[in-house]
Amino acid sequence: MKVVSNFNEAKAYVYGGAILGGGGGGSISSGLEIARIALNIAPIEIIEPKEADLNSIVTTVSAVGVQSKGRLMPWHYIRAVELLQSIGVDIDYLISSECGPMAVVNGWIQSAALGIPILDCPCDGRAHPTGVMGSMGLHKIKDYISIQTAVGGGPSRRDSSEIIVSGKLEVTSRIIRLFSVEVGGVVAVARNPVTVKHTIENGAPNALSLAFNIG
Repeated sequence: MKVVSNFNEAKAYVYGGAILGGGGGGSISSGLEIARIALNIAPIEIIEPKEADLNSIVTTVSAVGVQSKGRLMPWHYIRAVELLQSIGVDIDYLISSECGPMAVVNGWIQSAALGIPILDCPCDGRAHPTGVMGSMGLHKIKDYISIQTAVGGGPSRRDSSEIIVSGKLEVTSRIIRLFSVEVGGVVAVARNPVTVKHTIENGAPNALSLAFNIG
């Protein structure tokens, strides 16, 4: 386990994530902002894949939409995870959907606020343009039911909207993207709880460590 407690360490993740993202996965400025906010709440615990119980539950967090057309507040990220918990989903670890300067630290605010550690195994070791590409092959599993939550809109609760959707992965992903357009361009998402075992076998184990070493 690694505990990130200072901003210089966080910067290494962000800059390394920028290299791995290859131009995608958000901006460096947004990544640094997320890291600073998270560390002001609590240190971030990052668990190595080999340390985790294979049967524990991992949830993916992401930002979906066009970030230049909207702005997410810290509580949007937190609320998306809380929505999954509100319908009975147990969450042992959080992972990001991809690598990039913002994506590599997506999950840190939620982790700091809710006390859920980060698993060093994002869905993808790079940035990607579609939801399916960041879903660890779940679309290939017959009868898999995707569960996704999304929150976005204005800075206050009154001005924001939230959604919970379940169904076929490709359909729910399209619904979330359409929802992001309706609320202003971008939403915070929590989705697709799976086991650590599935995550390690289909994700990018130790990609966060790689980002840190590069940065």
